[in-house]
Amino acid sequence: MSKLEHDAAAAVARGAEPHPERPWYRSAAGVLERRGLRGLRCLDLCAGNAEFSEILRDRFAMRVTCADYAPAHLEHQRSLGFDVLPVDLDGPGTEVDRAAAGSAAAFDLVVSLATIEHVFDSDNFLRFCHGVLKPGGLLLINTPNIAFA
Repeated sequence: MSKLEHDAAAAVARGAEPHPERPWYRSAAGVLERRGLRGLRCLDLCAGNAEFSEILRDRFAMRVTCADYAPAHLEHQRSLGFDVLPVDLDGPGTEVDRAAAGSAAAFDLVVSLATIEHVFDSDNFLRFCHGVLKPGGLLLINTPNIAFA
């Protein structure tokens, strides 16, 4: 099974049932609260079912664009009223760079929660983030820590 097939099946299996209290959502929301970040133009990178995108929009008054590559996720994100940015971070670097160029310096904040560990090409991931962030923009990434209980 290819990565795309796996991720498409996972997107369908996860369904649209929201889980807004996931620990990584609470952690990221806490960072946003402590920093007083509200009303920013935000890219939720690898947004999945857009659960945190909804938190960003509803709790932090952010203008959120969702980025993903799984068609089921993109369709769901659109159905929730989000603009979407299709990007396959594991695709050829030229394609990732082209996607970033289409939104160059467009976002105040890029959020990517519990996803970087799933991306094979972390150079593409970080280069994309750098390309879409405004000068002085913020990047919020979290990833599971095996030592966390």
